[in-house]
Amino acid sequence: MITICKPNGEKLKTIPNSLSSGLDRDEFFKYVSAGELLEDHLELDEQNNWSFTIFPGAIRICTGDPVNPTWVNLTPDINVGKFKKDWYLDYCKKHGYSVDEAH
Repeated sequence: MITICKPNGEKLKTIPNSLSSGLDRDEFFKYVSAGELLEDHLELDEQNNWSFTIFPGAIRICTGDPVNPTWVNLTPDINVGKFKKDWYLDYCKKHGYSVDEAH
């Protein structure tokens, strides 16, 4: 389970290990935007230079340094949800949200 709290300590979101829809956590992140998980749409947080953008054939991941984003080629074996989950949790941790991951 992943529990995310706002910087003020208020619980924002709890994501169970296994979802009623049959999706696992990584798959869950593949199908939701970070804006659905937080109150702002941080996929395009230009002010802090954080973005997670899926293009045809590639993912662009920026974690504060817009000059040196990470590019990942989309191939059938790439788990987009895992990349998005890792990016999202990194964003939360670096921007004052608390993240508790229980496996």
